[in-house]
Amino acid sequence: MNKLYVIDGPIKGESFTLNDGITTIGTSSDNDICISDIGASRHHAKVIKKGDRIFVSDTSSFQGVFIDGEQIDKGKEAEIKKESTLMIGNSVLSFQKGSPGKTVAQPLPESLERRAKDSSGSYIRSLELLLKVSNILAQSLNINELLEEVISQIFNLLKRINRGAILLLDRETGELQEVVSKTRMDDKTGLSGKFNYSRSIVSRTIKEGNPIKMSNTGQVSKTDLSDSIELMNVMSVMCVPLIYKGEVQGVIYVDSIGLPNGFREDDLQLLMGLSNTAAIAIENARLYDEVKQELTERQKTEVTLRESEEKYRTILESIGEGYFEVDFTGNLAFFNNSFCRIMGYSQGELLSMNNRDYTTPETAKRMYRIFNEIYRTGKPAEITDYEVIKKDGSVRTLEMSAYLMRDSDGKPIGFRGVARDVTERKLAEDQLRTTYQELQDTKDMLVQSEKLAAIGRLTAGVAHEILNPVNIISMRLQLLDLKEGVPEKIAKDLSICKSQLTRVISIINDLRQFSRITEKNVTLNDLNKIIEHVVTLNAPQLKEDGIATEIQYQPGLPMMPFDKDRIQQVIFNIISNAIAAMAGQETKVLRIVTELTDSEDYVSLIFSDTGPGIDMSDMSKIFDPFFTTKDSIQGTGLGLSISYSIIQDHGGKIWAESNEWGGASFFVELPLESMMN
Repeated sequence: MNKLYVIDGPIKGESFTLNDGITTIGTSSDNDICISDIGASRHHAKVIKKGDRIFVSDTSSFQGVFIDGEQIDKGKEAEIKKESTLMIGNSVLSFQKGSPGKTVAQPLPESLERRAKDSSGSYIRSLELLLKVSNILAQSLNINELLEEVISQIFNLLKRINRGAILLLDRETGELQEVVSKTRMDDKTGLSGKFNYSRSIVSRTIKEGNPIKMSNTGQVSKTDLSDSIELMNVMSVMCVPLIYKGEVQGVIYVDSIGLPNGFREDDLQLLMGLSNTAAIAIENARLYDEVKQELTERQKTEVTLRESEEKYRTILESIGEGYFEVDFTGNLAFFNNSFCRIMGYSQGELLSMNNRDYTTPETAKRMYRIFNEIYRTGKPAEITDYEVIKKDGSVRTLEMSAYLMRDSDGKPIGFRGVARDVTERKLAEDQLRTTYQELQDTKDMLVQSEKLAAIGRLTAGVAHEILNPVNIISMRLQLLDLKEGVPEKIAKDLSICKSQLTRVISIINDLRQFSRITEKNVTLNDLNKIIEHVVTLNAPQLKEDGIATEIQYQPGLPMMPFDKDRIQQVIFNIISNAIAAMAGQETKVLRIVTELTDSEDYVSLIFSDTGPGIDMSDMSKIFDPFFTTKDSIQGTGLGLSISYSIIQDHGGKIWAESNEWGGASFFVELPLESMMN
């Protein structure tokens, strides 16, 4: 087994000698065996000799590697026997110079083929696929969604197909429309950007109403092939009609690019079975659309309803949505099996039940108002968040479309509607909203943290560089101030310079503090005592401004791990802002509350004032560095930014809200256990 012979394909008759270790095969010239085959990849496979045994591995080829007609898993080594055949692209190779007697595309006798199916499980998989698709089709009437599932399942089962599509005939125009399509191909050449199926094969399938299967287009006369088949190098084709009650509604089309013998006879049978199921589903969906349209026609006469009754009943029992009819007292008069399933009652139990029997009194009153509005206006209504209580006591959320029902004389006789159980969807939407809000909060925190980190790095250098010339200027001003005989006007100017220089130094100190936010000195502290200490420090200012304080401490708070000086600074900054905000207000009250959160993992601090509140346009910017609503003399806009960084560094949260009664509240949450790095 030292030599491979090409026994079929475009390079039939050639032979190649194998290396003792690994022999690479592909169209690229850097392979040990370079083959001229359009169906092969540049680096298609490798053959590995291990003593007297030989193994083959697929090196991520496009078409795959086949041993005796069975595709091997990519990246795994598969053993090949002396009598086996190896298919690479369109070339069939063997260790025997002549045909080894077992070729890739030779069909087995029917009885042997059936046993082969049973032993390999392909027949069982085909039945499972048909059952699975049938169940999916029975659960929904969204044709596009269902046909997408059908084409996906076809690709899952038929590994050697490259492209597939489901095409439907428009009943009014007779034109063929591509509904769904799928391909395994990478669009490197631009040829697969648009699905160029063989229109001649599709037209023939529709015209004759029979399936078509071409295992190898290379053996078919060119006159029987379309240009698209030759252009795309299509080697294997299957096309089956979608037939309902003797009428062709469309086709399922699949093909294999560059690979002959891509399908077996049971593959064609599988497609035919799928086509029958899909055709029934399409017809059911069309009938369902007709029913929905007829249900919205308020001028429908009783004669037409009687003539269509049987048709409606058949269709209504096949749909997944619950259909119901009630009289003016709210008693159920008619409903389908899906409505019974939604409600959890049998038909006998539901008959003549009133909506008060399976809803809360509040919901029953709401339904009465809605039905009264439908009766008064004659217009249909969409009802959302309609909660019903099932027989087992569970609560489900429904969406309904309700209409006024009339008799043959046009007289209103009740209401009809379609109900959908949307409980799971509502839960998913609520969860999605919660998750989105959590992600948004996290994003906001990350953005703020990044801003503070960037400003911190900048301010550390800026503060240092500015302080050097400021100190020199300060020393010169002090010397000038000590000189005697300085004119009064110059002395006054010197005083102004000293005042402004003091403000510059204050700003520099804020910047230096801002750049030191990563310094930590965590100890156990009594938070209530820290707040009391800061309030005591601000007592003179509070008394001078006429501000009353209302403080409510959570009793028995445990000692908490945090940096005492930095948390003290946060409390001081918030109280200072509250004092400034209440300037000029008639009522001046500062309220401070400490309490455990519901989870008991955090302590919450709430600072409320009776100032003018915070404008909504400023709410998202109040923690930004250098943002302030004060004038340039009163503040630098760093206090809240520093506070935000300190609380974030402690693993806590800080935010602000405007109060409904006026003023603003700042909320701080600190963890009971240290979260500082």
